[in-house]
Amino acid sequence: MFWGRVRMKKRICALVLFVFAAMGIQGQTSPKDLILLLDTSASMSSSYEDVSGYISGAFLQEHLRLGDTFHFIPFSDKPRVDIARRVEGRGELETVIGRMLLQYPLDSWSDISAALSFADEYAAELPARPKKIVLVSDGVSSPPAGSSSETMNAAAIDNLINETKTRFSRRGISLDYIKVTPGQPLPKYSRPSANRPQQTAGAAASTSAPPSASTQSTGAQPTTGVSSSPEGARPA
Repeated sequence: MFWGRVRMKKRICALVLFVFAAMGIQGQTSPKDLILLLDTSASMSSSYEDVSGYISGAFLQEHLRLGDTFHFIPFSDKPRVDIARRVEGRGELETVIGRMLLQYPLDSWSDISAALSFADEYAAELPARPKKIVLVSDGVSSPPAGSSSETMNAAAIDNLINETKTRFSRRGISLDYIKVTPGQPLPKYSRPSANRPQQTAGAAASTSAPPSASTQSTGAQPTTGVSSSPEGARPA
């Protein structure tokens, strides 16, 4: 147990240095709210190592910038806000990565519909500034009895995600869906070249994803405003 914690600490420190350096290279844009919806149900267990490596590496490098507020919402039968934190330095980033690496998929339930509904309501209460939501899931919906999505099959879930993307885009919110397929690669981080214009996060995600990993995005309209929040609390 002790050595496991030591290895975890070393991994977090290495990731912090790597991601923090990439953030500095990218430069700053308008601060935004970045919301990660992570499926932690049992069906994701075979892909846990790949997913944890992706979200603590390529995901943060691609989407998070200094000054952004990061919201981490893991879900199985119910979503919960695990982190709501403005990233201003290495300490905040270490907390973000450490929390994400501790998310082990154990629950047999997965209610994707409830997670999207929660994200919709949650985003509506955030300050007026750019918002990006990223859903990471295998698309397998197994909600508990009594859920409104209990009878929805895979096709219905895909339709729901697409409809949600369209609805969000009308409100200036970007939604990316990273579909996890066991044994298939997840999107890679594409560092912008100094000789070409920087891509937006949504464009980078869509172009860096291999055919086997489904990555879809919509553009968000810029708004204004900056806020800071303590860990685990919704920003005011």
